[in-house]
Amino acid sequence: MNLQLKILFTIVFASMMFSAVCQEFHAPITSLTTKSNTLNYKLSGSQYYFFSSLEGSAYLNDDWVRGSVILENGDRYDSLLLKLNTFTEDLITFNERIGAVAIIDKFIVDEFTMDTDKSSENLFRKMYFDKYPKGEHYFNMLYEGKLKLLCWYYTFEKKTSTYKDVAGITRDSYYKLSPIYFIEFPDNTLVKVKSTRKSLINLFPEQKKRIRKLLRKNKIHFYSKNTSELARAVNLIETEFFSN
Repeated sequence: MNLQLKILFTIVFASMMFSAVCQEFHAPITSLTTKSNTLNYKLSGSQYYFFSSLEGSAYLNDDWVRGSVILENGDRYDSLLLKLNTFTEDLITFNERIGAVAIIDKFIVDEFTMDTDKSSENLFRKMYFDKYPKGEHYFNMLYEGKLKLLCWYYTFEKKTSTYKDVAGITRDSYYKLSPIYFIEFPDNTLVKVKSTRKSLINLFPEQKKRIRKLLRKNKIHFYSKNTSELARAVNLIETEFFSN
């Protein structure tokens, strides 16, 4: 076999191997919970590449965590390894069997869970937001009742003094995570709220005095960044004013 044939054979073989990896890339880590899933055990998506990182993190969870994904057609995938990139708002999964990382197509996702030590903060649902930034986003469902408390985790680049990253590249910004909270009313209206007593009370101008008394009686102080305080306050307001 001459040199040209050897080179041609090598190129063809490499192309076949690359094609095989791509075809297997979207295979789920584990079998689905039912045998009737319409995607024939395949999640659609595209290959994900970890990019050079700034200081801070582009991810809500730096470590892979187990979770489940439910698609809009009802198909369910369990025990996936997941990360949520809050800078690009991509849900990514790691296939342990072939060592590949993929972005799960956002248009097929309905909701997903991420198994953390905070059981009340692990459900994320894709919802359409008609204000800026308009479009479909993943909202963390912190409380669900007639009133709902949602959180959108938004990461952006913030300017800082120059520094060298791990690759020796000069940088002048870092990743900053900014949780943005919303109350969803029974008519499906989404209203932004801060994790403060004043911001929450101002959403109910006709019941301000009663809500102040309600929060004081139940010792809700908003002293920490723990979202459970805000969720508990929403639950109390719902019980008091939206129970009928």
